[in-house]
Amino acid sequence: MLLDRLEMSRKSSEIALFSFLIGIVFLGYDFMVFFGGAAIGILLIRKRYVQIPIACMGMSIPTVAWGGMLKYYYGGSYISGN
Repeated sequence: MLLDRLEMSRKSSEIALFSFLIGIVFLGYDFMVFFGGAAIGILLIRKRYVQIPIACMGMSIPTVAWGGMLKYYYGGSYISGN
């Protein structure tokens, strides 16, 4: 559903919002490989090359923010023995 909204979006602010929401979904599941590539592919097919870096940043902000909070607030790490 978010990929559909990303495809229909024209403004960079909408691209940033929907890619940020997609990034939040990435926190719960390991979907970045599938849906991150699909989001970039949608923008490539639509020839919206300027919005690709915006989407990449939007999708990565939740992961980077959570990693910082995990390390500095909780004292944990992404890397584990599992």
